[in-house]
Amino acid sequence: MYTNYDGAKSKFGDTEVYATDSNIVASSIYASVFNGYTGELHLIVINKNIDNAITGTFNITSPQHFRSGHVWKFDSNDPNITATTGVYSITNNSFSYTIPKLTVCHMVLQADPPSWDTTGPEGVPDGYVDIFDLDDFCNHWLHNYMFGHFASFGSEWGT
Repeated sequence: MYTNYDGAKSKFGDTEVYATDSNIVASSIYASVFNGYTGELHLIVINKNIDNAITGTFNITSPQHFRSGHVWKFDSNDPNITATTGVYSITNNSFSYTIPKLTVCHMVLQADPPSWDTTGPEGVPDGYVDIFDLDDFCNHWLHNYMFGHFASFGSEWGT
């Protein structure tokens, strides 16, 4: 679940983030991101109950707005990791999800890209606001400005 949950050697994130569980006897949760990148949140959720499914309500505290997620699982009936029903409706960073008895799930939640994330090395938004986005901004909005005009550009914005 941590090193090859999807059969393509995808991994649980390398940076732990805070996660808490209201019923630690029947369930556990672990959360992570990759190197501080918060556009993708990984959750390992375990239903330890031997008799019943549990429906958890997940509340994410983050400036990111998560919209959906993919889920992989294994359970007491099948030790193979398989894709299962995803998370399709996240509202205000909150959603509910039912986990069958004796099941481990790996959820990968996707956030909306930051509004200034216009492009990446491949020419499409990559989840980071970086030099590629600055270049895109300058080419799109500042195409009439030359280096000598930056003083006037600054004064237009009141600086």
